[in-house]
Amino acid sequence: MKYKTQVLSIFFSLFILNNLFSQDVIYPVGDSIKKYLYNEPEKAIGYCHEYIKLSNENNDIYGLRISYSALAIGYGVINEPDSTLHYYGKSLVLEENPIDLIRKKFYIANVYDKNSNYNEALRIYSQILELAKKENDLEMVNTVNFSIELIKSKVDIYKQGFPKESLSYLENIYNLEIKKDKLKELKVTRKNLIEVYIKNDELEKAKHLIEEGLKQAERENNKEFMFYLHDLKSKINKLKENYTISINEAKEALRYAEDLKNQLFINQANFNLAELAYILEDYKGVLKYLKKVEYNKNNKTSLQLSRDYKLRADTYNSLDSIRLSRDYLSKHLVEKDKANKEYLDALKSIYTISTKEKVSEIQDNYETELQEEISEKEKHKKTKWYWIGISAGLLFLIFILFTFFKGKSKRNQERFEVLMQKVKAFEERKTDIEPRKVEDVVLEKEIVLEIEPSKIPKNLEAEEDIIKTEEEEEEDTEDPAYVINDKKVEEILVKLLALEDKLYYLRQDCTLHNMAKKLKTNTSYLSKIINTHLNKSFSTYINELRINYAILELKNNKRLRSYSVKGIAQEMGYKNADAFTRYFKVTTGITPAVYIKKIEGI
Repeated sequence: MKYKTQVLSIFFSLFILNNLFSQDVIYPVGDSIKKYLYNEPEKAIGYCHEYIKLSNENNDIYGLRISYSALAIGYGVINEPDSTLHYYGKSLVLEENPIDLIRKKFYIANVYDKNSNYNEALRIYSQILELAKKENDLEMVNTVNFSIELIKSKVDIYKQGFPKESLSYLENIYNLEIKKDKLKELKVTRKNLIEVYIKNDELEKAKHLIEEGLKQAERENNKEFMFYLHDLKSKINKLKENYTISINEAKEALRYAEDLKNQLFINQANFNLAELAYILEDYKGVLKYLKKVEYNKNNKTSLQLSRDYKLRADTYNSLDSIRLSRDYLSKHLVEKDKANKEYLDALKSIYTISTKEKVSEIQDNYETELQEEISEKEKHKKTKWYWIGISAGLLFLIFILFTFFKGKSKRNQERFEVLMQKVKAFEERKTDIEPRKVEDVVLEKEIVLEIEPSKIPKNLEAEEDIIKTEEEEEEDTEDPAYVINDKKVEEILVKLLALEDKLYYLRQDCTLHNMAKKLKTNTSYLSKIINTHLNKSFSTYINELRINYAILELKNNKRLRSYSVKGIAQEMGYKNADAFTRYFKVTTGITPAVYIKKIEGI
């Protein structure tokens, strides 16, 4: 359903063109613009500039307004959104009729919609709704609501079909236009209806409408609609597994896209052919068609890039080009994340518009109640709105919670991936180095992560199972300012290294006092040596060793992962689970429970 919203906009461009050159002041170039706009848009654009020149010479504001509109439509056909928006903006400045102003704003919204800028499109749709209500333009209100429904169908990944109410609305419009013989509007409505039928898996209905549409488009030699219809016909045959017919239709669509010089259409047709080639296991064909897909700022979206990279990854995987497959798979995941974020933002905007409409309805009902006597029926209505408000509030709260936990989950995943990269780098480095020497303690510390002292809460720095107690301090009688000679320092560092290798730091009685006794030195000396030569406190030193050991052991020891957090903490030398959990999170950014869950999921 990639082009459904774009086609809705064409309804209004056709409306503009129908009256474009019908005033008393007619220039000969007007007929040329109408003739070439949808078949040879670049020619039409040239005539538009002539029309602007003539309008300026005659001081014809109306001529300027309609020529700017025609230019916007022409640039829309060849997919140059910046120019399209520029000329619609110039036309908008000159517009005096409120109804025409609303319709041009609608077309601007559709340009953003077509280029997947859903938030900007929804913002303008919201403005249009307010303007249309003031002008009692019910047709526009219904059309904008339908356009919002179309965006919802594109961004809501959980929705399979299309809402029955909106489908019935579209079918009613289609039947009404047939009855009134509105051929220009009929093309647009038919196109939308075909896409909705395809989304709802009503392929025979879609096929019937395509055949009717092709006859009309051929009569009018409308290349843009010929592209749309052949592209849709290709999709239907692909769903039916009629791949030969699907390929032929996709090539027809490509022919019309190339005639129009519309890179967005050319990309769509080539990508469709690449997907068909992949289904038929013609992997060289896939790469041939993908090579013809060209991206620029006007047609490059995260969703399209994600689909492109995924197809390339699968193709290279089938060709046993594992490195290229991995590269494109990585790119696919990055773009997929961007697309999901864009869609989530769009869903938020949709919810905001929906909420505004409800508030407006409540205010209208309240004003009516002030003018009329309150009846029992109206009291029930107020109660109903009260519960609707509560329900809306609960839904909003659920949405906020969902967004919060989803964001938290994403952050945890990112932190876990960074941690795994560091673990991998550590393990690779460790297999390459020789047995550690005393210099390694100072220069090449064999750890995965270091603890930043600034991030350690004060209550953690005072852990009683790591630093010495007041009684132990009294036992240290030597002057802490005493200078230790280099030979003594090296001797203590060597012994310290030996205790590390014996995993002494995993014992719960591993305090500064006990370790000093083990090393046959004074706690003041030991603390000073660790501070001077390792650039950290004794508490940070021991906790770094414990947490890094926990990171590696939990990764490689399935049995340890089956323990409770309290049990794991005790294995790591902690007397309580809270201290272990807090130090683990300070070091890695995630809790032990999250880390274990992620490891199990690999």
